Amino acid sequence: MSESQLENEEKFHKMFISSLERNCSGGTPSANQWELISTDLGLPVDELKVYGYRYMVLLFSQQRQNRSKTKQNSSECFAPSTFTSEWKYDDKVLFESLLVRLGAGDVTSWERIASMMPNKTTRQIKQYYEENYYSPK
Repeated sequence: MSESQLENEEKFHKMFISSLERNCSGGTPSANQWELISTDLGLPVDELKVYGYRYMVLLFSQQRQNRSKTKQNSSECFAPSTFTSEWKYDDKVLFESLLVRLGAGDVTSWERIASMMPNKTTRQIKQYYEENYYSPK
């Protein structure tokens, strides 16, 4: 990655965080809040959600690495699972966006989609697809 690309990514990230802080009071942004962020940054809501979820996955990953480095015992690490079987509207929109981008049908695509959806497992992704999109011939 070139230096100018890196600078552009850093600039975009700062603008994303600034807009997120300005338009959201905490937690997952509502549909209206995503629209405000979209207006601020001039990008479609779906792309911003993918960026937001990817950023969240990165934060979770860094948090796990930091915790393993400090060798805390397992009871202090992520307590209950962060995975949920419930599919909220935002989950469905993100899934559909990732499905269009990454495709479907093999283990690798399910794993890639799941890696960008921090509250879903690969198994949940595949099951949701089969229940809602797949029609056997």
